[in-house]
Amino acid sequence: MADSPAGDYFNIHEMMTKFYEYQPESDDAYGSAIKGSFQANMIQSAYDTANAKELAQFQTGLSQDTMAHAAELELLNQSANMQQEYNLGMASMEGQMALQNEYANNQTDRDISLLGATGEQERKNIAAAGEQDLIKRINEGEQERLTDTNRVESAGKEQRAIDQNKIVSEGIEQRAGIRESGTQERENISSRGVEERAGIQEKGKVDTALERVRGYEQREGIKETGTQQREGITTSGEQERQNISSRGTEERLGYESKGGQDRLGIKETGAQQRLGIRESGSEERLNIGARGKDTRETMGYENRLKAKDRANQSRYSRQGARSF
Repeated sequence: MADSPAGDYFNIHEMMTKFYEYQPESDDAYGSAIKGSFQANMIQSAYDTANAKELAQFQTGLSQDTMAHAAELELLNQSANMQQEYNLGMASMEGQMALQNEYANNQTDRDISLLGATGEQERKNIAAAGEQDLIKRINEGEQERLTDTNRVESAGKEQRAIDQNKIVSEGIEQRAGIRESGTQERENISSRGVEERAGIQEKGKVDTALERVRGYEQREGIKETGTQQREGITTSGEQERQNISSRGTEERLGYESKGGQDRLGIKETGAQQRLGIRESGSEERLNIGARGKDTRETMGYENRLKAKDRANQSRYSRQGARSF
C-alpha cells in the first residue's frame, strides 16, 4: 500500500491508483465497460471543463467590456448632467445679474430724476423767495424814503411857519416902536434892521448847511442799509446754492459707491458659485473614477479566483486522465 498524500483522509489516491492500474481481461466485459465508461466520463468532463473555461474567459472579457462601457456611459452621463447644471446655473446667474443691473440702472435714473426735480423745485423756491424779498426791500425802501421826505417837508414847513410868524410879529413891534420913537428910533431901527438882516442871512445859511448835511447823512444811511441788505441776500443765496451743490455731490457719490459695492458683491457671488460648481464637478468625477476602479478591481479579483478554481479542477482532471 502506497503512502497517501498529506490531507488525503479518505484514501482517494490509493483507490485512484488501483483503478488506473486495473486492466480487465479480454473476457471481462463488466470491467471493460466500467473502464470505458470512466474514460468516456473523463473525456466528457475534460471537454466540459475546457468549454467552461473558454466560456468563463469569454464571459469575463465580455463582462469587463460591458462594465467598462457602462462606466464610460455613466461618466459621460454624469459629465453631461454636470455640464447642463453648470450651463443652467450660469444662465440663471447671468439672468439675475442682468435683472439686478437693470434695476440698479432704473433706480439710478429715478434718483437722478428725483434729484433734478428736487433741485428745480428748490431753485424755484429760492427764486420766488428772492423775488419776495426784493419786493419787500423795495417797498420798505420806498416807505422809508416817503417817511423821510414827509418828515423833512413837515420840519421845513413848521420851521418856515415859525420864522414867518416871528418875523411878522417882530415887524409889527418894530413898526410900532418906530412910530412911537420918531426920528431917533428910526435911526436905531435902521441900524438894528441891518444887523438883524445880517443875522437872518447867517442863520439861513447855517440852517441850509444843516439841512444839506442831514439829507446827505440820511441818503448815505439808506444806501448803506440797501447795500448791506443786498449783500446779505447775495450771501444767503450763495450759501444756499453751495449747500444744494454739496448735498447733490454727496448724494451722487453715495449712489455711485452703493452701485459699485452692489456690482462687486454680485461679481464675487458669481465667482464663488462658479468655483463651487467646478469643485463639485471635480470631486464628482474623482468619485466616479474611484468607484469604477474599485468595481473593476473587485471583479478582476473575483474572476482570478474563479479562474484559479477552474484551473485547479482542470489540473486534477488532466492528472486523472494521464493515469489511465
